[in-house]
Order: sequence, then C-alpha cells, then structure tokens
Amino acid sequence: MNGFRPYVGIGFGRPVPMRHRVTCNFDLGVQFWGSPKVYVNGGNGEEQLTETNTGDDSGVLKTISKISVWPVLNVRVAVRLF
Repeated sequence: MNGFRPYVGIGFGRPVPMRHRVTCNFDLGVQFWGSPKVYVNGGNGEEQLTETNTGDDSGVLKTISKISVWPVLNVRVAVRLF
C-alpha cells in the first residue's frame, strides 16, 4: 500500500461526554490506499506475488489488485471518570 493513505469520512458524537458519564461516537468513511502489492514469506525470504509465479491462484491476486478503496467504520465509547 502507499505510505500516504487519505481518508474521507463523516462522524457523529462528542469526544468527551458533558452531561452523561458515557457517550458513543460513530465514524463512517473510506480510505484510499492505492494498488496493494502482495508478498509471501517463504524459504527464500520475502517474495512479491505476481501473475507469473502464482500459477492457477492468480484470480485472487487479480481481485486484490483491483481494490484501491477500503471502507472504514469506527465505533468509540468514551467514559468520563471524574
């Protein structure tokens, strides 16, 4: 994946509860991560998988290579202690 992965999202909730002791926050968005490269650790060290060295299993590699956006859902529970 890329070293820089931008995120676009929208959320609802307060980071610190004001009137109640417990609050819940929701955040829904997508992360743009570019075209991922798949590696495997083997006896020869780390090797990047390509269509030429996967044989019949290249369908999974093609599917993973097409995914460039990853959905993100965050649910947080915040508690006011004092």
